[in-house]
Amino acid sequence: MPDYVNPFFYSPSPGLFPPESDRLSVHQKMLKVGLNTGNMMFASALHRVLGSEAGSAWAPRVEDFDAEKVGADHDCVVIAAANWLQPRSDFGALAEKLEKTGLPCFLIGLGAQAGSFSARPELPEGTRRMLDVVSHRSNKIAVRGPFTAEVLKTVGIENVEVTGCPSLLVASDNHIEKPAQTPQRIGIAGSRGAPNDKLLVAKQITHTLSRKLSQLMLDQPLDFIAQAEIPDINILMSQGRYDDVRPDWIEFLEKYYGAGIDRISSAITEKMNVFFNIPDWLDYLKDMDFIVSTRLHGTIAALIAGTPTLLIVHDSRTREMFEIMGIPSVPAEDIDPDAIDFKALYDSVDTNKFTVGLPAYRARYIRFFEENGLRHNL
Repeated sequence: MPDYVNPFFYSPSPGLFPPESDRLSVHQKMLKVGLNTGNMMFASALHRVLGSEAGSAWAPRVEDFDAEKVGADHDCVVIAAANWLQPRSDFGALAEKLEKTGLPCFLIGLGAQAGSFSARPELPEGTRRMLDVVSHRSNKIAVRGPFTAEVLKTVGIENVEVTGCPSLLVASDNHIEKPAQTPQRIGIAGSRGAPNDKLLVAKQITHTLSRKLSQLMLDQPLDFIAQAEIPDINILMSQGRYDDVRPDWIEFLEKYYGAGIDRISSAITEKMNVFFNIPDWLDYLKDMDFIVSTRLHGTIAALIAGTPTLLIVHDSRTREMFEIMGIPSVPAEDIDPDAIDFKALYDSVDTNKFTVGLPAYRARYIRFFEENGLRHNL
């Protein structure tokens, strides 16, 4: 079995931005994390386990991927994947880069996204080509759960290992303590990316809950951890100024929050947080009592920090992670958006299944790495 020791990572930032990154614009930083800071969680874990966060060579975008140089300087390509199996994502350009390297390619943490397990996402031709390249250049592909494995099977890819998301490879085996008292410092990690007027009328429970949780930040003592809410992040990084925020974004925010921009800006400045550095993110979470999240990696970050958390399960991606990794969760349908009871949600958190399952989860990854000849430090 080969021993691959010098991987090139096709991944978002591993979550350790150098000091000079303070000069980067919000847009530039968001591009480095794949437009969602949660992506740093799985990228960081893979860099730490298979390479070095500080010294690993990586590229966050196809445009930054020099296939000829990678082929000459490295012995394999590690692809830190996310919920890539969906109709709107075409990875044909990545397939071309991977082919040009001539190297073994290892796809890790791949997930499929659909409204439910009964739906199978249609995969673009470019994505199928990328999957075919990786399937032939590795022993197995590491996927997040059985649903993703089934989606791959429909396009003829069967050399698959169900491993879960790699983000939790850096989690501690220690049991997460949940003090008996009512939580005081509560954080929200809601799901909303770029402005989209469809979100204002969408009836899906995830959109309804995410919007309601965002609105509660205006009136209640709640923190909000932003990951992909670009207009909000721009206001936050400008210390509440919104002069340079696009007028259509301001109009969207006022409709979404149901308030004027001055009030929104004040709440964002006082209560919203965004992190481009994982140690800072985890330190912040360690001081929180409870995190309620519709975001998978918002939940995972809290688990790594040892903070009680609850994932609101609302699609195939979040359900798959709950089932394979034992993440504390609640079905979105069980929450009334107009009567969210944070104390009841906190009382329902049970981290035992997650803690007990960590050794088996880690063993699955060790087996995957060793079957593919990837040197690791687990």
